[in-house]
Amino acid sequence: MAGPVEYRALRRAHGRPGSAGTEQGCATTEVRMQFRVLGVPEVHDDVADRWVPLTSPKQRQLLGALLVRPGVPVPAARLIDELWRGCAPGKAVNALQAHASRLRQLLIEAEPSRANMPRLVARDTGYVLEARPEELDSARFRLGVAKAGTLLAGDPLGACALLEEVLGLWRGPAMAGSTSGPLCAGAAAELEEERLAALELLYETQARAAAAAGDPCPPDLPRRPLPVRGGGGAGRPEEGGQLGRLRARVDNSSTSSGCCASRWSSCRCSWGPPPAGRLSR
Repeated sequence: MAGPVEYRALRRAHGRPGSAGTEQGCATTEVRMQFRVLGVPEVHDDVADRWVPLTSPKQRQLLGALLVRPGVPVPAARLIDELWRGCAPGKAVNALQAHASRLRQLLIEAEPSRANMPRLVARDTGYVLEARPEELDSARFRLGVAKAGTLLAGDPLGACALLEEVLGLWRGPAMAGSTSGPLCAGAAAELEEERLAALELLYETQARAAAAAGDPCPPDLPRRPLPVRGGGGAGRPEEGGQLGRLRARVDNSSTSSGCCASRWSSCRCSWGPPPAGRLSR
């Protein structure tokens, strides 16, 4: 049976995020536009290597709302409620049209080949934004987690590499800065629960792989920071749901092996601010 050193060597050889070892995960179809909601809503042009210059918080919020279910029309009334939450301007429909028109134009400028078939169009008294799963980070995250679940029993090293890759798509809280409305807020809460479930699955895959290699403790815990929730007693923030279960599992491991507690402390920090220079002014 392989020892800890052999286990770590196998893990390095199997592949890290972005390496050939993760090709069994999400489809790697080459795409031009990357729509991102696992953090501040934004769009990146991979060919030109530049960010689409969204110029207002309302544009980001509109982008996030339309990406909750890409390809599905969102009624104008819901978008108005999303953007203004009961404080809509007198000509809210016109204001929404202006924001949608500007966002559509920015996307066309970034992708001129779609000028005659824009991604953002008015449809059924609302608006719809077209984005394929491989173009949307939340879809790639979900597909990767699902694939990792199927690999867990037979290939825990592959599952580890894939989970680390898709967790690396997160740049901060989902829909950061755009959760004042119910559409983005609901999607963000759902994605956060899925992120915590993915972290729990990552810990399980690391534990299984390490145990199979004769190492009583996984070599590293999930690198992405876990949110600190509320204010609990005894010096520990209040934790619930999947976060609490993951904490309990780590505590149990550290009791038996003494090697996990210090690594957990580095994972419990809150999300930092979004990358500088990409927040709307």
